Amino acid sequence: MIEHKGVRLLWNPTERLATFEYNHDTSLTAEAADALIPTFKAWVGASTGPYGILVNAANTVASNDAWRARWAEVHREQQGRARIAIYNASIFIQGFLMLYSHVARTRLQCCNTEAAARAWLHAEGVPVALAPSGA
Repeated sequence: MIEHKGVRLLWNPTERLATFEYNHDTSLTAEAADALIPTFKAWVGASTGPYGILVNAANTVASNDAWRARWAEVHREQQGRARIAIYNASIFIQGFLMLYSHVARTRLQCCNTEAAARAWLHAEGVPVALAPSGA
């Protein structure tokens, strides 16, 4: 696990799943991206095939251009291996994320629940459990 200013990133190597968790009212900045990306790249670089990114967007407030640009670059470098499932995102954020997926050249799905997000990741070839480990 790595954490930086309200953003927590966890990696499950068995499920090839990175999980983003945010504290209440977290703003996503270039500084946070720069702190998280090296560890993230080390995790996913050791895996083969697709990997998942699971995001609960309920506590996010905003992301700046630099945060989005840095992560888009990471996803482009991974040549389409990422499968990003986001749940609890507002309609506004969902629309924005669909545009982001084209820029980042990655597969992304907005879901209403964590269970639906996990089901989509599983259908995309990421070996995730269909229920969260704490369920």
